[in-house]
Parts: sequence; structure tokens; C-alpha cells
Amino acid sequence: MSDEHPTPANLREAGTTAAQHGLSSPGLLHLSGMTKPKPQTCEVKIDGEWRAVSLTEAAVDHVVAVKRCPACRGQVMILGAYSGANVRRTMSHRKSHSGCPLKPNTYSGTLSLYPQALS
Repeated sequence: MSDEHPTPANLREAGTTAAQHGLSSPGLLHLSGMTKPKPQTCEVKIDGEWRAVSLTEAAVDHVVAVKRCPACRGQVMILGAYSGANVRRTMSHRKSHSGCPLKPNTYSGTLSLYPQALS
């Protein structure tokens, strides 16, 4: 296995587990076992459950619902929520977090839950 941060694929390839790489908290095991979320999705709390939805669905159908990042579980907001034929929506974390791989400009290379992760 290379020196890069463990991913589910390279853990399987090396025959190791997330726990062997110090990923022992339940949240981090969740992160290590999930496939990389599509960049155009977020999770929305609907009827007490987190559901993955497109950014368009989150912005249009769930305007007032709480939204979180599918990778680090930090609270996010949807930008580009105005109307129009070719709206480009993006997800933005409410506060910066260096442990989220969906924010390549601030990602430290070490996957971690957001400090105030939404559960």
C-alpha cells in the first residue's frame, strides 16, 4: 500500500482494515467504508433520517431542511439556489474543515469527521 491516506480500495488491496490504520471511531469507520460521494450530492434530514439527494433537489425541494456533507458530516449550504435554466449549484461547508476530501483546496490528506458533525 502506498503512503497516501487509506481508502476503502487500497485497504482491501493491502488486506488491512480501517482499525489497523487508526480509523477506530464509528464515524471514521463509516467514512472509510463508504464510497466517495458524488460531488453533486449532499445529505438532507427528512423525517428524522439523513438521505442523499442531488444539490438541485436539496435547493428546490428541501429549502429549509438541514443539510450536511456526505463525507465529513459537517453542515453545508447550497449555493446557486436561484432559478434559471442552467443553474450551477455547489455545496459549501458553513465552516472550513481540513479533513474533508470534497474540499480539495483545504483538504489536509487526512480524512476526519467535522468537529461538530451532524448526526
